[in-house]
Amino acid sequence: MNKILTVLRASKLMDNSLGEYGYGGLNRTFQLETIWRKKNIETIHIDEISRAISTNRIQRILSALLLWLNGFRFAINKWMIGQCGQRSLIVLNALKSYKGVKILFLEDTYDFISFFLAKKMGYKTVAFPHNFETLMPGPVNDFFTNKPWPYNVMEELKHLRNCDAVFCISREEQWWLRANGIPAYYLPYFPIDEKMKGLLAIRKRELIRLFLKRSFNPCQKNHRHTRDGTIKLIQILNRLIDGRNDIRILIGGYESEFFETFISSKI
Repeated sequence: MNKILTVLRASKLMDNSLGEYGYGGLNRTFQLETIWRKKNIETIHIDEISRAISTNRIQRILSALLLWLNGFRFAINKWMIGQCGQRSLIVLNALKSYKGVKILFLEDTYDFISFFLAKKMGYKTVAFPHNFETLMPGPVNDFFTNKPWPYNVMEELKHLRNCDAVFCISREEQWWLRANGIPAYYLPYFPIDEKMKGLLAIRKRELIRLFLKRSFNPCQKNHRHTRDGTIKLIQILNRLIDGRNDIRILIGGYESEFFETFISSKI
């Protein structure tokens, strides 16, 4: 039997209550977990190790101060000091308590504190970014300093540049990172085997289904990129089925009625 390699992992704890098709982040996480299992890699989440940790105000302030003195920058206000101090204590406790191979997998590219402290403690870091937060449409100020673009982009690139490897979901992201001197590799998204079977069964029925995730609201500004992408996809589908009677397209999901004016009579 092949030996199992255990590594630490930092990512948002995904909500598994969003139905069969979930949402993009959750599906990518399922894919990564499947790949790791096939390679005999077991991950332990930082937050699982430090779940029971309790802190007081003085500890959070001292922890934030040490973070600042070590070169990590954040806005000096009561709320941010508390946030950075708490996260620093959680991450440090996990990094110090963990006795396995010093490797950390990161999915959330905005978890800068985990990136920063892992490198300070001699961990090899491997990032699997779902997307780049600072390149999202609309004004996205840096979470820690509240500084606007391009400072936030430079900060995200700085932490990714310190990683030993980065695996991207698209060729465009790989190009963007390599152009900025970051060791990036291409790892496209494919559904896990269990979901692939269902999708292939749908494909055989000559029925194209477009599902909208439950957490998507086309009327919200921060979902504009998803809304615009969905409209473009519908316009492409309109052209593809023009003049054909053997294809039927079904669109369903939360707030899907918003797209009614963009669709043809066959959708």
